[in-house]
Amino acid sequence: MLPNLSKLVVKRRRADDDIYFKAFRSGEYRKLSNLFGPVEWMYQQAKFKRGSEVYLFLEEGKQKTLQGSFTRQEFAATLIAMGHSGKLESYIDVDGALATGLIAQMTSQIAKVPDSDLARKRLSFIMQRNSKISTSDALAWHAENVHPALNDEEANARMARLLMEKYAIPMYRELLLRSDTRVLHEGKGRGAPNKWEWQEKPLSPDQEARGFTRGGDVLGQLLMQVRQKLQELPQMVEPPFQEKHSKGSLKCA
Repeated sequence: MLPNLSKLVVKRRRADDDIYFKAFRSGEYRKLSNLFGPVEWMYQQAKFKRGSEVYLFLEEGKQKTLQGSFTRQEFAATLIAMGHSGKLESYIDVDGALATGLIAQMTSQIAKVPDSDLARKRLSFIMQRNSKISTSDALAWHAENVHPALNDEEANARMARLLMEKYAIPMYRELLLRSDTRVLHEGKGRGAPNKWEWQEKPLSPDQEARGFTRGGDVLGQLLMQVRQKLQELPQMVEPPFQEKHSKGSLKCA
């Protein structure tokens, strides 16, 4: 069992030795991002009821991610069809690894704001509809197929469990252990930092006065807990990921 975030004790080095990682930024530790590997697929999947169209879509994506069977063409086509507007090349590592969890992350819109244009566009794509699902149908689908949202404590606990699964996979475990005792942070994205991220640049007095924050830094803290656990259990084996591959193929435009 992972320790409570508030009780985490980390041997800190100087701040400029901290590791900031992000899926769309190149660097040795970018694969610490949840967009690489199965974590984001499993985290989003748990929001949807088993057997629903989005649940099955995420199950298939998870399996393809674990098998390494996504192609660049499929990755790009799926993101475009779901309304991603960023540079797709930013989510491909120098070794060709794809941050496929970006696709999974985009389904969060369906759970959080089901009546938005993007949510309806993404749900229509997943349901293989030729036209965008109506607002009323999207809300009805949501009521039938989406679990109630977790509170922060529950969400953090879920994330901690999923991170242990990712870092039982040898290549990710080795990467995390290579960070040694350095402090880990998920860097901020293109907007304000969220609960998982941490802004590297300190806030200005004006920002502090206006109530800005540098983010919650939760992912970095959880990863350091996982690292500590792995250092105590160096012979940890890869999990079986027993869920069956869903039928069909991941739909691409």
